[in-house]
Order: sequence, then C-alpha cells, then structure tokens
Amino acid sequence: MPDEKALLHRLEADLPDLFAEMRNDFKDNPHCREFLLLDRRATYNSAGNETILVYHFNAHKDLRQKIRILENHGFVRDISYNDIPRFAVSEEIAEYLRSDA
Repeated sequence: MPDEKALLHRLEADLPDLFAEMRNDFKDNPHCREFLLLDRRATYNSAGNETILVYHFNAHKDLRQKIRILENHGFVRDISYNDIPRFAVSEEIAEYLRSDA
C-alpha cells in the first residue's frame, strides 16, 4: 500500500474539485472536523458557535460516492445521527488539506 501522503495525492488527482473546496474550507477553518452533505436549497443551523462545513450535492457530481472513497480509506467517518449525512474528518486528511501538498 502506498504511503498516506502519496495516497492523498492520488485521491486529490481523482477528486480535484472536492479537494479544492475542502482545501479552501480547512484553510479558513483549521480546527473544524465535521461536515454535512446537503442539497444547495437546504439550510442547516448548528447549535451555538460550532463550525460545521457543508458540501452540496448540486456542486459535486456523485458526491456521496466520492465521500465513500474517503471513508473506505479511513480519512472520514460517518457520524450521522439523523437524516442529514454528517462526517468526521481524520487528523491526517485535515493536516493534508491545510498544507500546500
């Protein structure tokens, strides 16, 4: 198996639009470790002052399948507890996304 950074480089090459959006989000929100998948028409109000990132189905073709790839490699974990797909981000991918790779 390739090393983790090489794998992340390969995944970024396969999913460039998603990684570009995630990179921007993690540079602006370096401590955030959760994100939701929503339709662009939907809104979500988080409790208190917690930051939760959002990725829209309308912006990324096959978004759920792309996130499944990241799940399969252990870079995100499904933490949904209602009808809204919610994921936790591993420290490894968060660090990668904040770097200039």
